[in-house]
Amino acid sequence: MEKFMSTFSSDELTAFSVILFIIIAAAVTGYVMTHDYCAYLDDHTGERFSVYDLARRERFYIWLFLGFVFVVVTGLVVCLLA
Repeated sequence: MEKFMSTFSSDELTAFSVILFIIIAAAVTGYVMTHDYCAYLDDHTGERFSVYDLARRERFYIWLFLGFVFVVVTGLVVCLLA
């Protein structure tokens, strides 16, 4: 682990950690979106799966994730430029 950490500078390690955190958040958000949409489809048997309908119904999660990414990237930029 020490060898891995010594190959990156502190700025690169910070950026790597933030990018890894964003990827994990994207996976969790994607799981929650699909789970919520599958529950909706189970309750409404006449509805069929549609990517457009998924994006329309789950836009709250999409905006929440985009806002989260914006705040994290803004914090990273401020931290690296300070």
